[in-house]
Amino acid sequence: MVLHKGYNEKYQVPAISRPRPGGRRNEAIPKTEFYSLPITDMKYHFFSFLMILLFVTGCSGKVPLGGTVTFSDDGTPLTRGAVFFQSDKLVAQGAIKSDGTFRVGTDKLTDGLPPGTYKVYIAGAELSELVPYAGGADGQGMRQKLTPLIDSKYTNINTSDLSVVIDGKTRKFDIQVDRAR
Repeated sequence: MVLHKGYNEKYQVPAISRPRPGGRRNEAIPKTEFYSLPITDMKYHFFSFLMILLFVTGCSGKVPLGGTVTFSDDGTPLTRGAVFFQSDKLVAQGAIKSDGTFRVGTDKLTDGLPPGTYKVYIAGAELSELVPYAGGADGQGMRQKLTPLIDSKYTNINTSDLSVVIDGKTRKFDIQVDRAR
């Protein structure tokens, strides 16, 4: 292997330029330098890159999770809102559809949850009539009033008393809630 002065022998890359005694640096490195790895090192780096790529894209470890939110008094579905799942590390949510079903996602809308224990709370309200409020540019404004659909204890993580343990087997989590009082 032919190496130029100032090149690292293993990888044929410019060696670190250190000051010579007297303050002068090594001679200039030609602009036509190249970086090449021996075949065994290239195989190692390619294999490492491939393993990292497979781990990041294919082995996310998330478990798909969905379910239905219904009212405890008559079993009718909650038709709007969202279900939130919170652990020490993340918060995920699933939008409630008109039939009461939801699917949970973290990075994407329905990609599931990593295994773990989650506290669950729900947002369920509908927009109703416009009401005045003291705000806006002129101090007067109008906004839509939110009418809660579920009991307020389910809307707070500390009072909902809902939780789920996600393992490799948990795929469905049905929830029954009380109507707003």
